[in-house]
Amino acid sequence: MKVLYAFAAAFLALTHAASWDSLKVTWNINPFSGNSFADLPRDIKKDAMGFVLMDNQCNGNQPKGPFAGIRYWKDNDPAVVLIFDINGIIAGIQTVVPKTNWALPPSTWLGSVITDDGKNFVLTAYFVDPKIICSSGRTPLDLLSQGTGTGLYIQNGSNPLTDLMIAAHDESQTQQHTQWIFGHCFYTMGDHYWYNVRSDMPCNEFFPAFLLYNKKQLNAFGWALNADLSSPRYEHPPHSLIGQFMNPVPQCFQTDSTFLRQSTMHIYFSSEISDLC
Repeated sequence: MKVLYAFAAAFLALTHAASWDSLKVTWNINPFSGNSFADLPRDIKKDAMGFVLMDNQCNGNQPKGPFAGIRYWKDNDPAVVLIFDINGIIAGIQTVVPKTNWALPPSTWLGSVITDDGKNFVLTAYFVDPKIICSSGRTPLDLLSQGTGTGLYIQNGSNPLTDLMIAAHDESQTQQHTQWIFGHCFYTMGDHYWYNVRSDMPCNEFFPAFLLYNKKQLNAFGWALNADLSSPRYEHPPHSLIGQFMNPVPQCFQTDSTFLRQSTMHIYFSSEISDLC
């Protein structure tokens, strides 16, 4: 029995690693566009892909502030900040928005899904349990066997070790046991899920992240911000098309002027994007 269990666990780990075999950002209707489905590094020591050190948020084996990990960015563009563990293996991602570029995030987001670092508004997601990022980390062999990550942990407070929203790997678990609401499937994006979205909700209750499931498994997620941001990493869905991936669409999107223009970013853990949905 123990042998069978070990075999099954190993099989599931390999299956997960095969499905989370990449890290890509930015959807585009044209997959061959220069900025679409851009590959990002997963082992900074092996291939940095132009990313350079931004700062180190580890203090010994613990986070020293509101984030965990060692942060890298490319071309001084804070739209995509990658988080690596102490061994240089991918551990998470942030989108960092200078306050000068985003004047009106809902106040309910501050101190929860948004961290105010003084000059910026920061949204953070980890791909492994944050507790290991500054302590043991992962090895290249772990990356090979586990894939880009072992889970999706969206930071939702000031403590990166405990203030987390953890996404379910299996779509049925999300449907049955969480407040994530299915929107629509959008080709080459996947099945969109939005947190507790309602037609009559005030916009300050909208959660600026979404989950994406394909073939019933979590393989992507994204940010959705009420800001007009200029980085090519962001997408800008026409307001008229929001109903194609969200259901219901909050009525306040039509009346709250700060939500008339949105910046989104799709973040994929899979190299296979041709048959999503």
